[in-house]
Amino acid sequence: MLGIGLEDHIVRQRPRMHHDHLRELLNLGVAGMLHDIGKAALPPHLQMATTLRPPESDADRQMWQTHPQLGYDMIRSDVEPTAAAAVRLHHQHFDGSGFPHHEADSRRENFFEGNRIHIYGRILFAADLYDRLSYRFDARRRYSFRSAAPHAIAAGIVGRSGDHRGDAEGDPAVPAGMKVQLSDNTLAAVVAHSPKTPYQPMVRQFDTDGWTLSGRLIDLAREEELQIKLAAGVPVAGFMPEESETCPA
Repeated sequence: MLGIGLEDHIVRQRPRMHHDHLRELLNLGVAGMLHDIGKAALPPHLQMATTLRPPESDADRQMWQTHPQLGYDMIRSDVEPTAAAAVRLHHQHFDGSGFPHHEADSRRENFFEGNRIHIYGRILFAADLYDRLSYRFDARRRYSFRSAAPHAIAAGIVGRSGDHRGDAEGDPAVPAGMKVQLSDNTLAAVVAHSPKTPYQPMVRQFDTDGWTLSGRLIDLAREEELQIKLAAGVPVAGFMPEESETCPA
């Protein structure tokens, strides 16, 4: 879904790719399915660890952080290079932190940051973190669904991912179809987004019955006084940044 939403961005990020393959997202899907396959090579007590619940000991943490490289080594000869690269780099941060750890050298061949991280790896990073923030562990360390509001999860991504904001822009804080209450207390539904203003989508107001979607079409990016107050019944105050914060240069 992120790949589809970021199609134009992906094309710009792959200038050396033949034009027939620029919009091919199959390998992104393959990488998404296989991104944590390296955990199968870890001891059982490390296989359930996540970015939000990493192993406690330094030795266990260092071993767990090898799983992207392990996964890459397991699949590199059987999948396309773009899929393997995404698996290897799906925990690499845009600012050069994250893992697997790569030492910088004079030619910068073994150091990944910014656009040197394959775009598919950056998309997997955002999707994986969104997934983790949507779930919690129960007492038996099994995943239980947590009904977290998308705008709260989006804020968590920005807060936890370092300088990785640009890779999460395709993941809307208020998805299309979500019912929202505007600052004038009218009800509306989100109908479209702009990558430049993800927190100020296009909405259509409901009729006075609260069910019929026949009201005014509003571009919130152009409305200084009218903004989202509640998203799916959840207050957005504290989660929705100002417009100037959502459009980094």
